Order: sequence, then structure tokens, then C-alpha cells
Amino acid sequence: MQPHDHAAQWCEAGEQASGSSSSTGPSLPPERERMDRRMKRMAVTVFLAFLVAFFAVEASRLASSRSLAATTATLAAAPVVVEAVPVLPAAGDPSLTLPGETHAWYESTIYARVTGYVKKWNVDIGDHVSNGQILAEIETPELDAQFVAAQAKFKAAQADVQVREAEA
Repeated sequence: MQPHDHAAQWCEAGEQASGSSSSTGPSLPPERERMDRRMKRMAVTVFLAFLVAFFAVEASRLASSRSLAATTATLAAAPVVVEAVPVLPAAGDPSLTLPGETHAWYESTIYARVTGYVKKWNVDIGDHVSNGQILAEIETPELDAQFVAAQAKFKAAQADVQVREAEA
């Protein structure tokens, strides 16, 4: 027998079982038809089960949504309860010491115009200062000596002027 002979035998067996040849094609063996019907019933049953589960979940979700909306509306309409507590000073030491470091936004470098040394500090590092405030006093022995010499020269020049005016 050749492979196409099996198909011909199957077709002949189907025609004999149905009693006539059909124009829609060969008929299936009875056990195959039962299996096809069973598969169709099972597919319809599974589809219906999924459909019922879908509607059950949707109904549950809709009920939950309505319940949440009702609860939210009830709570929104209720007055808000606020509990006030009077403010009292804390017991114990109110100071708090923490480590830290600060930096100035503006820095100013001070250059000496004369030689000398600091006689007195009026402010310390970190103190607030204002415009024109004296920060320190400087002792300048060399400049003081030059000033005394200039005053002596000035007095000598004035005396010289007086002598000249007296001679004239």
C-alpha cells in the first residue's frame, strides 16, 4: 500500500458510515466526532467560566469603589478634630553646643603703611565691626621721632621768619 491509499481507505470508510458522499468533504470517524464535540463543549465551558469570573471581579471592584466613595464623602463632611498643646519651656539646660566652622563672605587684607608694633587691640577675631571703627592702635617710635623732628624744624622756621620780619 502506498501512503495516499490510506487516505482513500479512510474516505471510503467515512462514506460507508454516513451512507452517502458529502459535497462538503469527507466525514470524520464517530470517535473523532465525539472528541471534537467534547473539545468544543470544554472550550465553551472554559470561556463561560472566564466570563463569570470577569463579571464577579468587576462587580467586586465596583462595590469597593462605591464603598470607598461613600466613606470618603462621610469623612470629608465630618469636622476635623485638632488637639492643641500649650507651649512650655523645656526642662534642663537650654543651651546647645555643636561643632562648626564659619567663613567670612568678604575678606579684607590690611597692609601696614609704617613700621611699628600693635599697642592695643580694640576688637577680636569674629567680632562684629562697623564702618570707621578703630580695630587696633599701632605704636610707631620711628614715625613719632620723625614727627617730633618735623615740629622742631617748623618752630625753627617760624622763629627764623620772626627774625627776618624784625630785621626788615
